[in-house]
Amino acid sequence: MSNVHVRVLYPALLELATKELHSLNAATVYAAGRSQSADLPLLDVRCSRNQFQLVRRGTGYVVQALSENCPTLYNGGVLTVVQELQHGDLLQAGALQFLYLEREDSGAGRQRVLPQFESQATQTGSESAADSRDRTIFAGSGAAKESLDSGHHVALAGQMLIGRDRDRVQVHLGHSQVSRLHAQITVRDGGVELADLNSANGTFVNGVRLLRAMRLRAGDRIHIGPYSLVFNGRELRSDSRQNNVDLRCRDLTRVVRTRDSGQPLMILDRVSLVIQPREFVCLLGPSGSGKSTLLGALSARVPADEGRVTLNGEDLYANFEALKQDIAVVPQRDVMHELLRLREALSWTARLRLPPDTTAAEMADAVDEMLRTVGLELRADTRICDLSGGQLKRACVANETVHRPSLLFLDEATSGLDEQTDAEMMRLFRRIADGGKTVVCVTHNLANVEETCHRVVVLAEGGKMAFVGTPAETRQYFRVDKLGAIYEVLKTKTPEEWRDQFLRTKEYQGVRDGGSPQGLQTAVSAEPPQSAPMAEILLRIVRQAGLLSGRYLQILWADRRALLMMLGQCLLVAFLVVVMFGDVSGEELPQRASKSASIMFLLAISSVWFGCNNAAREIVKEKAIYVRERDVNLQTTAYVVSKFAVLCGISFLQVFLLCLISGWGTNVGLGMAAVGMLCCLAVAG
Repeated sequence: MSNVHVRVLYPALLELATKELHSLNAATVYAAGRSQSADLPLLDVRCSRNQFQLVRRGTGYVVQALSENCPTLYNGGVLTVVQELQHGDLLQAGALQFLYLEREDSGAGRQRVLPQFESQATQTGSESAADSRDRTIFAGSGAAKESLDSGHHVALAGQMLIGRDRDRVQVHLGHSQVSRLHAQITVRDGGVELADLNSANGTFVNGVRLLRAMRLRAGDRIHIGPYSLVFNGRELRSDSRQNNVDLRCRDLTRVVRTRDSGQPLMILDRVSLVIQPREFVCLLGPSGSGKSTLLGALSARVPADEGRVTLNGEDLYANFEALKQDIAVVPQRDVMHELLRLREALSWTARLRLPPDTTAAEMADAVDEMLRTVGLELRADTRICDLSGGQLKRACVANETVHRPSLLFLDEATSGLDEQTDAEMMRLFRRIADGGKTVVCVTHNLANVEETCHRVVVLAEGGKMAFVGTPAETRQYFRVDKLGAIYEVLKTKTPEEWRDQFLRTKEYQGVRDGGSPQGLQTAVSAEPPQSAPMAEILLRIVRQAGLLSGRYLQILWADRRALLMMLGQCLLVAFLVVVMFGDVSGEELPQRASKSASIMFLLAISSVWFGCNNAAREIVKEKAIYVRERDVNLQTTAYVVSKFAVLCGISFLQVFLLCLISGWGTNVGLGMAAVGMLCCLAVAG
């Protein structure tokens, strides 16, 4: 029988386990899933009927994840946005792995791409980053071919760029928090030098932001977005926190003083915890048990007085500036600009938190992905103030996770919601955890905890640990049929008795041993960096101030009523001045001078009032939003400059209208000097 050669039409997907090529056949949309109608059937029960799809764009394809229950992996990381495919990219759904090939690769190129992934194809299930084998990548002058995950080693040579632009860098970090060209490593004179390339979110060495090029020492730890790179003297070892956050605390303690007597009061008492990657953990307990205090300590927003919190083995408090962008906190109070439409609000947040080299299309994709994640794509053009309670909570979650953090804290995120909406929110949090994030939630409503969360932490009054375990283990420990009954059981013993009883259990020993700081990663002291160049500092301030000013103007335009009232003030004052004094040009000189002085005095007082009235509301109305954004990446100077610039513009407009109408109605000569003086008074106000 003669051999028949079948020519494959590229692009195609190569299934690594079977070496079978699946041609895309130039299809506009190529769907993969367990559905019988799928172009690429996925014979894995963990996959969804509609798992992912490839969509033709120009001469290539983009990939889009469709499943909410089974994550689609792109080059080892969870696919959350529409991603343009490059030759050699790896896609994984369940245990199935596919290599995207744009052409037949029979030479060295194929040998370069395939061996990195073929050894993984025999594994069943998705391998966790902590268990993945070490791999060494020899990075040269060419473009990067894969993203770094935990366990990679990068051999250093020559000059190497680090960033998310796959075509231009040698070390590819594919995360939205990483700039296209983020940092540069240079090997010369027997040493290794690292320099930040004016990245948006910064390059950190041993927790300190890199402000000038510095020579690395063995043991230095480099933070870029959710990636941590350890320099051992010859190469870099990667430890990605992207969808791989291990959170631990040991002996967290916090003491405050009571307002009435000033006596010390223990509100958190030696709490130790281990929260593993992709876990959804609920903090439970009666009022006064320290749930929100523990949440604040774990998120480093309100650090504990004693104890230690580690994120993948690194001290969170000591490295907070380097790690904070990978942490999102959704507060109990909903803090969003109510007059903006949902898509507008998310877009402004994305522009503030994502690198400035992120394209408009990438921004839009990030916003659309968040809207789909929280199920609000149909409400994208609705004003925040018109959303229901449950929709507003979901909007807040989307707003805080648009920059793709890996650790999410939720403080009473379901408070005030009906039972059905509470169930929907808890299922959403579980989906977020299953998608790769580590989720910690404080809640009082226990109706849906057992169905959705992996583990619960029960606190007794005074912040004392009463139990940690799965919902089923918790019911068994407290001998109740429903979790809601544990509050009554907690009253049967003192908080100290519950704590002492838990300290003797095997569950506590697991928490205690797992929370031991023995594995804490430490770094050598680095050279203290000098101050950043003034031009770089000004550039960051100007960019943020411009974005904040644009958002503020959009908010003002959306609140037409308040804007008309601001302009109406100057019109009303001008009208009263004209009515009171009339035309003074025909008066005798003494009377004209006296009336002119009175008019100028009133105009001066009014100008000061305009400035005071415009600014007074801004001092308090955005405090919660300001604090939240400052905890991520907002610069205080940029915020102040934006408010000052916009309010000055409004005050100048008010003064101009006041002078125009008053001068026309009274014939008082108001030259440029007088108008300028009144503008200065408005600014001073």
